[in-house]
Amino acid sequence: MCETGPLGPVVFCAVVPVAGTQSGVVRADTGRRPYAVAPSEAHRRGRRPLLKRRPDMTLINRRTVLALSALALATTHTLAADERGSKDEAIALTNAAIEHIKKVGAEKAYKDFTTDKATWSKKDLYVMVYDSKAVALAHGGNEKLVGKDMSAVKDANGVPIVTGLIGVAAKGGGWLDYDWPDPLTKKLMAKSTYARKQPNGEGFVGVGIYR
Repeated sequence: MCETGPLGPVVFCAVVPVAGTQSGVVRADTGRRPYAVAPSEAHRRGRRPLLKRRPDMTLINRRTVLALSALALATTHTLAADERGSKDEAIALTNAAIEHIKKVGAEKAYKDFTTDKATWSKKDLYVMVYDSKAVALAHGGNEKLVGKDMSAVKDANGVPIVTGLIGVAAKGGGWLDYDWPDPLTKKLMAKSTYARKQPNGEGFVGVGIYR
């Protein structure tokens, strides 16, 4: 069916579209489709144009946590199975570390806790010290952690470890329970760390045991 267009003597005819063609409306005087717009290459091939993706911050954060956790696991202890520290020993070592800070000053004490294994590493126990921002100041298990921000580290169940210990110490001291791979067995085990505030009132001094 054909009719005169509204803007003048231009005749439009409706035709039945066939496979592989576009609209069935053509101009009778020219044989062209009115107001035709050329499809993009992506549309002609039935694909959507590619969009620029934003970085996945969740994935980036997860990778950061994994990297820090791997670093934390690289402890220097190689012990026999019966060389496990007890809760009482962990508390005693924590208290001794706090007294050592008071006696010799923080800077020397941090160095001693990190490097003097004979004095400050008992069985599988060692001293760690963190400031209020979760940055390691001393670490008898892994010297490479000193200076690292460990605020993002959590256990497999999502328990924040260092920030959790800061909170425990701020409430007067005590224990934090979490799961952590044991450097001795290489298996995920229950661990408890005893923490108290540093003498300056910041962060904590702590010693952990595997249960």
